[in-house]
Amino acid sequence: MKLSRRRFLQLMGGATTGLATAGCSWELMPTSGAEPKKWTNLTEEWIPSLCQQCPGGCGLMVRVVDNQVVKIQGNPLYPINKGRICMKGHAGLQVLYDPDRLQGPMKRKRGSKSWQPIGWEEAIRLVVDRLTVLRKQGKSHTLMILGGQYRGYRDRLWKRFAEAYGTPNYIRSRCLEPERAAKTHFFMQGITQPLGYDLRETSFLLSFGCNLLESWISPVYQLSAYGHLRQGRPGRRARIVQIDPRHSITALKADTWIPIKPGTDGALALGIAYVIIREGLYDRKFVDRNTFGFEDWVDENGDSHRGFKRLVSEEYNPLRVSDLTDVPVRTIFSLAREFATQKPALALGERGPAFHSNDIYTRMAIHSLNALTGNIGKPGTLFVQGELPLTPWEPVKKDNPTEQGEAMPRIDGAGKGKYFLASDVVEQLPKSILTAKPYPVNAMFLFHTNPLFSHPNKALFASAFEKIPFIVSFSPFLDESSQYADLILPDHTFLERWQDDPVTHQAGFTLFGISRPVVKPLYDTRDTVDVLLEISHRFGEPVESAFPWETYEDILYEGTQGLFESERGYVIDEPAKESFRKIMERQGYRVPDFEFFDEFWEALLVQGAWWDPADSYGEPWRLFKTKSRKFEFYSLNLKHQLKTAAQTIEKESGIPVDQALEAILNEQGLQVRDDRLYLPHFEPMPYAGDKKKYPFHLTTYKLMSYAGGGGANQPWLQENPAVHLKDKWDSWVEINPQVAQNMGITDGDWVWLESPKGRVKVKARLYAGTAPNMVNLPVGQGHLAFGRWAKGRGVNPNDLVINMDDTLKGFGVWGMTRVRIKKI
Repeated sequence: MKLSRRRFLQLMGGATTGLATAGCSWELMPTSGAEPKKWTNLTEEWIPSLCQQCPGGCGLMVRVVDNQVVKIQGNPLYPINKGRICMKGHAGLQVLYDPDRLQGPMKRKRGSKSWQPIGWEEAIRLVVDRLTVLRKQGKSHTLMILGGQYRGYRDRLWKRFAEAYGTPNYIRSRCLEPERAAKTHFFMQGITQPLGYDLRETSFLLSFGCNLLESWISPVYQLSAYGHLRQGRPGRRARIVQIDPRHSITALKADTWIPIKPGTDGALALGIAYVIIREGLYDRKFVDRNTFGFEDWVDENGDSHRGFKRLVSEEYNPLRVSDLTDVPVRTIFSLAREFATQKPALALGERGPAFHSNDIYTRMAIHSLNALTGNIGKPGTLFVQGELPLTPWEPVKKDNPTEQGEAMPRIDGAGKGKYFLASDVVEQLPKSILTAKPYPVNAMFLFHTNPLFSHPNKALFASAFEKIPFIVSFSPFLDESSQYADLILPDHTFLERWQDDPVTHQAGFTLFGISRPVVKPLYDTRDTVDVLLEISHRFGEPVESAFPWETYEDILYEGTQGLFESERGYVIDEPAKESFRKIMERQGYRVPDFEFFDEFWEALLVQGAWWDPADSYGEPWRLFKTKSRKFEFYSLNLKHQLKTAAQTIEKESGIPVDQALEAILNEQGLQVRDDRLYLPHFEPMPYAGDKKKYPFHLTTYKLMSYAGGGGANQPWLQENPAVHLKDKWDSWVEINPQVAQNMGITDGDWVWLESPKGRVKVKARLYAGTAPNMVNLPVGQGHLAFGRWAKGRGVNPNDLVINMDDTLKGFGVWGMTRVRIKKI
């Protein structure tokens, strides 16, 4: 076949056009023989925005022509990503132009799968009428607001609405690692906000299962930090050690990968502490001045207590730890010596250890390494983030129905009994709803969460949702959970709405990102914040007065006046100006950029963020807010909370404190009963599934592309999920090649993967980074709804994972299920 140059260029032009328009509005795509829709206004704008595809908090610049988004790239001024974005940022086009977006409010009759359009006025009236009746009946507490992963004003507004309306049931599905880790920081440092990690300036990074280069908090920032650690500091090349059961991308790029038995990270951390203490490598000055409970101590009653030093020395010698973890003794010694001597150093324990039943104590053990070596509050270690000086809100004025509703126990039992440590207990919701204990749920709002896909108890959630008389979803898409709603009031996508993003996970600065809509809404959708404000205004007092704003823009305008008036920080700017500011500040000068707030506001919208790079984070009063005002190896906060929980049971049921305490510990599944309860220690894990019948440990992991399933409806992300296997548009299970050979399984064969809960049909991929007694299954596929690109592709690991009580955190335990494999 002959192909002329002219014909070749025609074909290439058509292919390029197809690629270029893949993310644009489907109305712009030419149909058979039709002329493509032409732009009427060729003027282009570059508008700053904020990526909402993951918790990373990247700043964007969006190219807009004729109210059409044609390109997304990074904001070069934004401190988090400095002009870089990952594949998820680029795919924001396909969120905006998804052909399966809901185009306006919808309602359905119970029992029907048919949805009917409804006007906004009627939809809001239905919500207000239903909630007004509940409030008049003294049942405001039976409204449950179930939220997902978001931060900033949206979280504050939902919390304020619950407070003003009179329900204790604002419940968050919190599986973000920094939010989960905050409990550990509270026990040991007395602080509730997440800590910031100064990754760029560390010299030794000890990562316990933290997937830095793919799916942890902010992949773009972390990839940039990785490059800086490797090549950005002449003469200084940081050493990175990845402790992980699976050979992840981070393990591949680390200097050393240390395989470990799942769920034993805490034991390894304590074994490392043993060597550091035994060889006198710990920071004596820091430990003596800034820690409590390292040595044995005596309380005010004269009772003696065991300290961290004696506990570790008696119970975690490297021989025992090696037996528990499968990590060689020699490796434990070398890790300890390197970590203690190469400063600054940083020990991280995130997603890997976070989804086991012993999570809290594991995190405490890992975090104790930072204190033991004095790696807290210094460059290259970890810091307490600064508070944003936003304009404070007036307290909510409450009437009797509000106070009575708020005083009712939470439907999820958080903060009481066996869940005394948990802020939210998502895993308890189905049981509470189905049994109507402590009371029935009469209405539910769903915002930015999809438990019928994301939770191991998804089938039980479906049964529970059917029992709730009135459900309102605010999802822009018909996902698995929204299918059970009575009303859907679709939110704008993130490029169509106002946004704020207070970044809490990066060390070295305080940051408040802001963005306005970059295009007019494509459909008859509304910003959920504006809808919530309108609903609140129709209730009358006291709910109405709690929300004095008309729009989300009003909230941001008022709040950022606090930034302007704080006389600290700046609107982000070009590097040359930033450098000049640093020079001036070192000389003791600060020159405000704006005389009036409106000038500040306009610049904020043009540039995209305010930040304070000069905030100081190492002051002891900010680092340690415990009772002892020190880092607590022996957690007095944990001891106080456990005692308070037992006293509450005694008060409510008459059970003596000692018996109540024993009951709590039994429900927690904790094996220790002495001072070890308040010290970092190793708790063995129970497993779901008999080892003989189910010989493989199931490990789930997140990919960069569709970390939690939210990107599965975006074709660009489906095309780029697995760089290590070059697989796409489907799921796979990773099997050790030798094990697969023994079972007669070759690469690409279809197998049954079965747990005691159920089984799924999935493609086998032979991966040498898989331990012989493990299999790895990525999270993100297996949707039963969520649009044409997501539905019916791959498998959902939650069809296999057996949910076990997560009494310490309340979300659910993912890392304790055994499976077996059968070739089809």
